[in-house]
Amino acid sequence: MIVPIWGPPRSGKTTLAIELAYAISAKGKSVLLISTEQYSELSARLNIKIETAKSLCAVKEAKQSIKQLVHPLSELLFVLAVPYDFDAFTELLKSIEARRLLTEANTVFDVVIVDCPSHCENAIAAWAKHLAEKVVMLSGDSTSSALWRSAYKRGIAALSHKLLEVCVEETKDFDYRSLYALYVTSPAVTIPHIGKDKKRYNESLDKLCTALEVTK
Repeated sequence: MIVPIWGPPRSGKTTLAIELAYAISAKGKSVLLISTEQYSELSARLNIKIETAKSLCAVKEAKQSIKQLVHPLSELLFVLAVPYDFDAFTELLKSIEARRLLTEANTVFDVVIVDCPSHCENAIAAWAKHLAEKVVMLSGDSTSSALWRSAYKRGIAALSHKLLEVCVEETKDFDYRSLYALYVTSPAVTIPHIGKDKKRYNESLDKLCTALEVTK
């Protein structure tokens, strides 16, 4: 199962990708968490140092199984990102390489979570959204999020049949209901601010797993 997480800048994509990866692996599923950025915010958040030998760069060159090219976080949770010393001007995977990566990962791991950038110029993210049965679409928490939706309306419309709308409450005081009224849609799942209620937060992650049809 491939699960792309997409949405406006600063909408909580990386945070949700990490939390969802841990939640799914806790259910006994093997999870590969892929960061598609040319700088790895995900690595910084997890406080891990990605070496070139176990990174997206290694995937581009190597011929061994993807299981040998990922950074392990636990027995069931793995990360694939750029190395810590990556040069952002270096080309990452081409389209055919990105598709091959995701196809292989989907056969090796139970769930492949892809932390997609907000823009549409990334081959891994593009193929993830194409191959997935459901795409997690985050709402954002500012008026600029509505402008982002307008700018990417053609891409969003093309995925409308597989979008799973999710609201991640990154701030405590933002009026998310008004933002969704502007979108003329409602979230299938709302992830509350983690500081409000840890139990409700975990329950919302379980609800998202159910919506994605990730079973125990």
